[in-house]
Amino acid sequence: MRSIKEIVLKSACGLKRIDKRNLILAAGLPIVLIILWQSSSEKGLINSAILPSPLKILTTWDVYIKNGKYFEYFCISMQRFLFGFFFGTVFGLTVGTITGLFPRINAALTVIIGVARCVPNVAWIPICIMTLGISEPAKIVLIMIGCFWSVFINTEGGIRGIDPKYLEVARLLGKNRITCIFRVILPAAFPSILMGIREGFGNAWKGIAVAELIASSSGLGFMIAYSREIARPDVMFIGLMSIGGVGLILDILIKGIQKKILQ
Repeated sequence: MRSIKEIVLKSACGLKRIDKRNLILAAGLPIVLIILWQSSSEKGLINSAILPSPLKILTTWDVYIKNGKYFEYFCISMQRFLFGFFFGTVFGLTVGTITGLFPRINAALTVIIGVARCVPNVAWIPICIMTLGISEPAKIVLIMIGCFWSVFINTEGGIRGIDPKYLEVARLLGKNRITCIFRVILPAAFPSILMGIREGFGNAWKGIAVAELIASSSGLGFMIAYSREIARPDVMFIGLMSIGGVGLILDILIKGIQKKILQ
């Protein structure tokens, strides 16, 4: 019979092979598509005025990096994102915890929350302009709204979905309400809360493009909006690829952090 050590080593090698295969597939398909895209552009099969070649996009990207505009726009968008994510998470955790712990407050806010949750982020733009103008806070509020709902829904659902047996055992042991909240309820709801924070993180980053449509003169979202006005699809793709690429990296990072925390 094989020893336990041999079985474990063989399983680990198998997992490494699977990971390598997945990595090759994940990287291979985009590379093939980019090669086909470039080849089609060179042969004139694609209208470059609508869909510029990857080489043209990279050339324009290089120009924006060298003149400093790209990093300026990127840092401004990142700053707005961090503020929006922070405030959205704080408000989402606060409101979600309150409505999850107190059924009467939850019942009183049901209609208001149900209506507001169904309103898309884009529809909040006129309200933000009327109340906050075209200032920086208006952009941060829009990013915050996208983050808030994910954190709030998962926090409330995690708290309300706790097995009642946990609370019964805590009461039998003579634990007071504060102890139950911090030692039983919140730890039990923690996986759901973390999932909400992860979703809010992604929604806040995606909200950059929406937020920067408000009379903005800088940021990655501004690049996308302004490139449409001046008919520069290459600049538009720089903004789109930046938001998508950075969003993917941030999601991988927060997923790793989530896994470590849950362990």
